[in-house]
Amino acid sequence: IKSDTPVITLQRTANADRGAIEFQGQGGSVGSHIEFVSDVNDLSFGTFDGSKVVERLRLEDGVGANIKVSGSTQITGSLNVSSSMLANDSEITDTLTVGGHLYISDSIVHSADTNTKIRFPEADTISFHTSGDERMRISTGGHITASGDVSSSATSTGSFGRVEAGKVGASDGFYHSLDADEETYIKFPTGDKIDIVAGGV
Repeated sequence: IKSDTPVITLQRTANADRGAIEFQGQGGSVGSHIEFVSDVNDLSFGTFDGSKVVERLRLEDGVGANIKVSGSTQITGSLNVSSSMLANDSEITDTLTVGGHLYISDSIVHSADTNTKIRFPEADTISFHTSGDERMRISTGGHITASGDVSSSATSTGSFGRVEAGKVGASDGFYHSLDADEETYIKFPTGDKIDIVAGGV
């Protein structure tokens, strides 16, 4: 077909009839096809799986106009998504840059160590897991619970409600975060001794 504006038209006798372009092998068997799914006005792409042609890609009709992919998808260039993208069991081997929000339904899991993760177990709650066990949780009211040893050398500039821990280690002491001159604190000067100081006294 040679033309400035070439067009191939497939017209069905009835709207309910099947319309497709099939690609056959030498023996006449169909190896792949592009099919118009008449009952929903979708466009389906299928390839041979060893015994039959199965759908691999579907372009859906309607306002949503979703693209559905069956099987693995390899994108060697850029993927630009202007709306939402829903993916099940997807793997990104390079950098993922998200300009807006990244929505996670349950967990962020370390790929090489799947029992280490950050979870969102319920509304307004974050939990942190290592070796398959929950180690720390921040609840909806800012309540922090931790299991195992908790040690820190950092100075907090924030204000916390309550921290629960099985064992807390500090090499110097605990200072009141709102006391600029650091004259209110709990300190461990020597072994088996605790100093509790308020206002420098």
